Amino acid sequence: MDPVPNTHPVVRLQLFDVLSNPTSSVLIHGNRFSGKSTLVRTWAATNHASGSIVAFIDPPTAVLEEDQYWTRVIGVVCSRAGTEPADDPSGAFDALCALLAPLDTPITLILDGIDLSKPTAGRLDELLARNRRLRIIATTRSCGGQALLPNRGDWVTLGSQALAFTAEETSSTLRTYGVTLNPVTAQQITLRTDGLPALVAAVGDTIRSVRAPIDPGSEYLDTIVDLAVDRLLMRIADEDPEIAALYPQILVAAAASPLSASSAAALSSLIDTDTFMQSLTTTGMAECPPPSGEHICRLPGSVREALLRRAAAECPTELEQARQALVRYWLERANPHMALMHALEAESWPVARNIIEQHWTHLYPGGFLRTAGQALLQHASREAKENDKALVAPHHILERAGVSTEPAPAAAAAAATCSKATTPFPGNLGHLDSEPFIEVTDGCDAITPAPPPLGHTQVATHPHSYDLRSPSLPVAPAGDATETTRVHCARSAGADTAAGSDVAGELALAHALRGACLDAQIWLRKERQHTPPPGENRKAVSTAGLVAAALVALDRLDSHTADTALAELDRAEQHDKHRALVLYAHGYHALASAKPADGLRFLDHELQQCPHPGAGIAGSLLTAIHADLSVALGHFNQARTIVERSNHPLTAPARARILLHTNDPSGAEAIVHHYSSDAHCTPRESTELAVIGAAAASALGHRTDARRHLTRAAALSHRTGLLRPFVSLPRAMLRNITSLGVSLPLPRERMMSESVMFPVAEPAVRLTSRERAVLEGLLAGASATSIAETQFVSVNTVKTQLRSLYRKLGVHSREDAIAAARRLPLE
Repeated sequence: MDPVPNTHPVVRLQLFDVLSNPTSSVLIHGNRFSGKSTLVRTWAATNHASGSIVAFIDPPTAVLEEDQYWTRVIGVVCSRAGTEPADDPSGAFDALCALLAPLDTPITLILDGIDLSKPTAGRLDELLARNRRLRIIATTRSCGGQALLPNRGDWVTLGSQALAFTAEETSSTLRTYGVTLNPVTAQQITLRTDGLPALVAAVGDTIRSVRAPIDPGSEYLDTIVDLAVDRLLMRIADEDPEIAALYPQILVAAAASPLSASSAAALSSLIDTDTFMQSLTTTGMAECPPPSGEHICRLPGSVREALLRRAAAECPTELEQARQALVRYWLERANPHMALMHALEAESWPVARNIIEQHWTHLYPGGFLRTAGQALLQHASREAKENDKALVAPHHILERAGVSTEPAPAAAAAAATCSKATTPFPGNLGHLDSEPFIEVTDGCDAITPAPPPLGHTQVATHPHSYDLRSPSLPVAPAGDATETTRVHCARSAGADTAAGSDVAGELALAHALRGACLDAQIWLRKERQHTPPPGENRKAVSTAGLVAAALVALDRLDSHTADTALAELDRAEQHDKHRALVLYAHGYHALASAKPADGLRFLDHELQQCPHPGAGIAGSLLTAIHADLSVALGHFNQARTIVERSNHPLTAPARARILLHTNDPSGAEAIVHHYSSDAHCTPRESTELAVIGAAAASALGHRTDARRHLTRAAALSHRTGLLRPFVSLPRAMLRNITSLGVSLPLPRERMMSESVMFPVAEPAVRLTSRERAVLEGLLAGASATSIAETQFVSVNTVKTQLRSLYRKLGVHSREDAIAAARRLPLE
């Protein structure tokens, strides 16, 4: 099903733990490059299903009707179990159930490519219900395969993001091809391939075939990776008839990012929109996110770039027509940002200039200079830079900031050999000294008689200068196209310019705020490699990187590095756009170092000085840390007041934590379930919520659900490097979740020693001293007579205290009392 070897020797412990969990079945969905089949085959081949019969059902070569499919399954099960098929006049499905029912040994069915058959929705539910010793692991290319799932709590789903390789797994995989990499090179390859296992395997094949040394940071490495992806796509097009039939349309449709039902309609003269998008999903070339509005298909970023390279070589006229159609499409829908992105990607500089001129006020608040900047100016004449109202302001300010708008010979040569359409970032324009900045912007405002940007009060004096200040890179949801585009653009930023340091710091901060620690560390290293900006600008540019370094260190439980970064941050010049994030970092540090009272005092003092430090994401982050600090102090009512009007995903962990700490685990788990499929939840919130969900389910006695939550948290941690959520519970709750048998990223002893963020919870039950003494006797295994002798009271007195204790705990037996005491916070 996937274009990778049947198995590989890389043991992916976190994912294997999910596949080996005997209490849950698993649905794996992802594109054809995500390594689904290889994963389950390797798991089966390495005996991780010990004690269970494993029946692997290969994907059908053609679409099968339901009865045909279950007949195929019967054949494999009989072969593996050594039994004869049972006759059942009702059909193949009932025959399969009759065959499985008498088996004494647990059996795991691996239904690879189940979306290529036509099982009726609900069949998997029925199959599991009728065969209690059965587990199912199913793979599908489409999120739509989830329609086959029963509405049960014992299913775990894994998507492409969970299947993607980490840098360590990339390195391990490439070692099997005889390629030894250092960590930096492994991370570069992982980023450029999006960690897709099929693409990483293709890179291994290509490196082995070219027999050349691979150096970190070299352009040659990027060329090798691009060549590997190109080769793989060409092989797929040659070997898969369905892809071959669609190939010309796929090349053209790659111009759209993302491809929606309506944007596909804009390309109707070039592609058959009625069936094309469905075919993209069924062939595994693209993924369709769970329905939340318009039908959308997303190609993996690295695959899309490769398709654009092929389109530029094979059908340049059709590609240009598609890009023009998309620019018109987005302009007609009042989205000049997306129109400008497509124009720049096509290097249609006159079109980009016209978009800027006509949509000035909308583009400035969105920071179009980060999108256009040098790339546009380098293709403009000196006369245009001095007189064209769409170019004069950015040109003057970039020139005053010391950022060249002339194409460098080396850059021009590199651009000629680069097959990707990428755009370097300009410098950060908000880091100029105030007087020179005002001097330049006075000139810009005089030359540029356009209406002032909307939405800001500071534009009264200098209509354009305020928004020429570069905005901070937004924290985008996972998989957001805008962030992906900016990341790819940043890769081609000049290594010897101030822009490179600025961009790397901003991207490090964006990843750190999402909890993507490993990615943030990559950009922090890149920031240190770049030449810093001149003069006083250096301090302001470093703010983003220092905040990112502090947050990553806190998330990685590295208190020394966090202390150093925050100390340096206090000495740096803090630009207004980062102020709220600096406050958040300080509050988070106070929480992590068990000083919540100091953190609250600091935040309250700073907010009194400037009551409006940030809105949107920054405001939600401050709300969340304010509430968490209050919870850490046991001020639960105050915490409720702080978050009661917020429904932002960034505050979801704080809201769930308040309920968990105040004896409402059901309410906490409801929040966890509500946000489990929210695309706007970053990895940080998703991990925190999963850990909280594990604690809540454990408190309710739902250990299967608790294991499912905790397994998800561990998988996210393995992908991102995020550790802090695993120590963000009171020790009593940590003891419960560490007893679930899930492999965690931290040893139990360290989790207990690092658990200082939330040391208290509101007691669920208040016991008298006598009741507590009786309970301690029960926990020690003592009888009522022994407890009476120890307490110097009569047995009848102990029995009276036992009845009172049972009533308070809501139980009716000694065993239930012991279980409740271990689960509930008591006082």
